Amino acid sequence: MSALDDTKEEIQEQIDRIWNSAIDFCTKILHHADVYGISLMHIPNPNVHQLERLLSLVVIPSLTQLIEEYGDLEPDHGIRLDNLRQYSLHLRNIVQAIKNESEDAFDAAVEALRREPMFPV
Repeated sequence: MSALDDTKEEIQEQIDRIWNSAIDFCTKILHHADVYGISLMHIPNPNVHQLERLLSLVVIPSLTQLIEEYGDLEPDHGIRLDNLRQYSLHLRNIVQAIKNESEDAFDAAVEALRREPMFPV
């Protein structure tokens, strides 16, 4: 195996780890929504605010950089990135609903996130 193949394999593994972590984040938020509801979403650690920021400010930029620098190593990487952006949008909507104390908007945003495909690799 060449050094290039080793690098591609490492990048592939890193992308898979990032993806699986993002799925874990979203799954936790859905669980927290079921357990705590809108009024207590600040209790879990990490909470929805922290996870949304992590996804928006760390996970998506990291994955974007890897894909831009090394290209799509597998055809589904672009799809995963688009899905992560969609998850982030739903999490932002959840956070906004909590700030606005809107249970209807919270329920709608949680349900939208729940409908998103989330398949770990």
